[in-house]
Formats: sequence, C-alpha cells, structure tokens
Amino acid sequence: FTEAPVSATWKGAEVLTNMVPYGERFRGDRALDEDEGSYFWAIAPPAGGVFTVSWADSPNKSMRVGKWFTELSARTGSVDRPADQLVNGRLSVAQWLPNPGSKEKYKLKWVVVGSFKNGRAHADSTLLDQGPVAAVQIESTQTQI
Repeated sequence: FTEAPVSATWKGAEVLTNMVPYGERFRGDRALDEDEGSYFWAIAPPAGGVFTVSWADSPNKSMRVGKWFTELSARTGSVDRPADQLVNGRLSVAQWLPNPGSKEKYKLKWVVVGSFKNGRAHADSTLLDQGPVAAVQIESTQTQI
C-alpha cells in the first residue's frame, strides 16, 4: 500500500491509542492522512479504549497551544465495512480554558463535546468556541465484539 500525506489539519499531531490495530495497514496514523481509503481499524474496541490525536507534547512549542475548531466530527466504519462502526462512544477535546482566580491564566481541560450515534459524532460548536484544542479523543464507552 502507498502512504498518503498527513492532512494539513493534523500536521504535527501525535496519535496515541490503547486499542490494537487490525494490522499494519490500519494503524492509528492512517486516520489522519488525505486518503479516504485508509483508516484506523481496531480489533474489538474495549470499554475505555481511546484513540487520541494530540499536539500537547509537540516538540514545536507553538503547536502545543493547539488549534481553533469551528466544527469537528468523527466518522467510524468504512465503505467496505459500513456496519463495523463505534456504537457507544464519546468525542472529547483537551481544550485551553480560562482559569480564573489562578496565576495560570489558562488550564488544559478535557471536555466531552459529542457522543456517537450510528457511528458518527459531531462536536457541539458552542463548546469548541470556548478555547483552542490541544487534543481530540474518541473513547469507546462499551466493549464491542
């Protein structure tokens, strides 16, 4: 298979997951490229299984601030396996939010911005407007077989 370049949106991000990929062709970083035909495919995602895309530990300090998103969605399943999708899960972001009353003006906090229905999750844009996103996480909330 041919490696496609990483999408500009996700450039510089690190992929972390505790889920086991189905094979080398389906590793986590494949979800971030520009090829619609490549994707991350996990073997039976367990409850508490996470897939995280993060700029928080980037060697490039300017990337650690994250990115502002006006919309964010996650889609599971694929053209050749449409029923193989995340049934129960949530979409969260690690977001820099105001931290009033503290010497640290902003604090990185995890915020649940959406939940999965029919294999898809869409973030609440009013929550995204609160601050830049340093990481995006999909969590399986129930073991799937």
